[in-house]
Amino acid sequence: MRKNKHCLKCCVIGVTLIELMLVLVIIAVVGMAITGRMLSGIEKAKVLAAGRQLVSHIRLAQERAKLEQRNITCEFDATNETYKIYQAGLNFDGNDYVSIATSASIDPSGGMGGITLEAWVKPSANTGNWQVVAMKGSTDAEIDYKTETGEFRLGVTNTSGTGVVFNISSGITTGSWYHLVMTYDGALIKGYVNGSFQSSQSQTGNVRSSGTGMLLGQYASSYYINGLISEVRIYNRALTQEEIQYSYTYKKPQNRAGLVGWWKLDEGQGTTAYDSSGYGNNGTINGATWAQGVIGYLKDPAKGYQDINYDFDNLSEFKGVKISSVDFDGSTITNSSKFSFDSSGRSKVGTENLSANGTIVLSCGNHTLTITVNRVTGEVTIE
Repeated sequence: MRKNKHCLKCCVIGVTLIELMLVLVIIAVVGMAITGRMLSGIEKAKVLAAGRQLVSHIRLAQERAKLEQRNITCEFDATNETYKIYQAGLNFDGNDYVSIATSASIDPSGGMGGITLEAWVKPSANTGNWQVVAMKGSTDAEIDYKTETGEFRLGVTNTSGTGVVFNISSGITTGSWYHLVMTYDGALIKGYVNGSFQSSQSQTGNVRSSGTGMLLGQYASSYYINGLISEVRIYNRALTQEEIQYSYTYKKPQNRAGLVGWWKLDEGQGTTAYDSSGYGNNGTINGATWAQGVIGYLKDPAKGYQDINYDFDNLSEFKGVKISSVDFDGSTITNSSKFSFDSSGRSKVGTENLSANGTIVLSCGNHTLTITVNRVTGEVTIE
């Protein structure tokens, strides 16, 4: 009896040890699976973060290229990850102006049902008076400023001859660029400075048609501007706040519908201010000279993460990320860990310039990410 009990005890102990070993094996397998999933998640996070970094820098480089195409100079600073943007324009010294002849597009019979006047301006001196930036007709619609008081003035005269002019305290002073916009939709005149709505005033009726074209920089041989003017536009409708904010941010129209006059003032030579709207409303420059002025600084949206030059092998948070392939213009490179900007600020992967349509494939572990670049549209997407 004792022998049987002893055998039974051993048997029981043996089963317990086997079960324990099985449990340990299961724990190990589950642990490996969990660890694998964790590593997989980390790899996925790394490749996503690296992809977003690359996309932001490529977009920045494309914005720079677009600005260059517009004859806006960009000075690249790799240390501070900024582009200093020089806005081309006309310099008015207190007795200069640009005259634009009347036409059916900017001065239609029966007036305009809506209007937008828009311009960039950099005042350089006080004149003791209002300085006219842009005026349609004989006070049909206008935008002015006065640096002594920091005011922005705008007004509209309707077809009945009723004029509404009002001043907005906006802190305008010398030495800085300002984006000034006046809109009128048949009910309200609205003023915007640097993309922000300032104030409004009631007015009704179509904008008067006085048959006298447009003037930039002065009105009726007085109210001359002393400063730079650039990117003047007139629309036959009221822009939305979203469109105005877009124009302020990107220095270009979001929607060209109703754009009947667009004087970039970036020719840099000659005495003609060409109209880019397609309506042929070219202006004649009287005395104003070509110049450039710093319009601002475009910071890298990825600032705060890494320097401008990436070497994924030497960045702990991106370690293991590889640019597994790059294909631009049929030229393919593989297995590069480097992403950088060249001396002129153009983005590069390895030795490949990103100057055309193409794809970049990132990999980390089992995860891949494809970045598509479209040179024509400027679109950069992650798939």
